[in-house]
Amino acid sequence: GGGEGHPHVVRLYDVLETAKKYYMVMDLCTGGDFFDFLSYRGSVTEDEARALFLQMLSGVEYCHQHGVCHRDLKPENILLKAPNKSSIKVIDFGSSCFENERVYTYIQSRFYRSPEVILGLPY
Repeated sequence: GGGEGHPHVVRLYDVLETAKKYYMVMDLCTGGDFFDFLSYRGSVTEDEARALFLQMLSGVEYCHQHGVCHRDLKPENILLKAPNKSSIKVIDFGSSCFENERVYTYIQSRFYRSPEVILGLPY
């Protein structure tokens, strides 16, 4: 394999193919996404927010250290590893790119776009 990965970045273990479909075997995260978690809870404490944010930053830093830019970070792309637990995984690398790779697409998640993307500036 490709090493142990990072505790806050979803890991891809295998890709399986059938005659009609592909399947990706990844970490099991049963707590749902962070958007739904916040919608249900309404809010989190400052300590909870800090802990979750530091986990996300740690995962993103790991990606950047390996030359990967996620490009679509948003609450829907953060999964809780288990219900009511405060451990997360960054998911959905479908829009990611490698460092120094020129990209010609913008992310469809309009509510989370950077000002550079909205203004059509290079980034």
